[in-house]
Amino acid sequence: MGRGINTVVVSGNVTKDIKFGTTEGGDPFCTFTLISEKKGKKKRTIIRINIYQPGLVDVCQDRLQDGGYVIVEGEMMNPDRISGCEVRCQEIVFT
Repeated sequence: MGRGINTVVVSGNVTKDIKFGTTEGGDPFCTFTLISEKKGKKKRTIIRINIYQPGLVDVCQDRLQDGGYVIVEGEMMNPDRISGCEVRCQEIVFT
């Protein structure tokens, strides 16, 4: 079976559970949750965002804030998981 394209773009408001740390290998990471809502609808989509690129983690330390609206491009992680959506961020836009 061939490998498909794994690129997603999501947007929404950042929740207050922003976490920064380092991996076991000593690389920095950032993780946070995005809440995306459709206008006029009462449905919410909750998306876990993970960032492992050192320069991008540094930018997030300066600019990421609770309630801020961001657009994230990345790839789906753990696609077999039913309990939620998780994205490995490759690009982030702060609005």
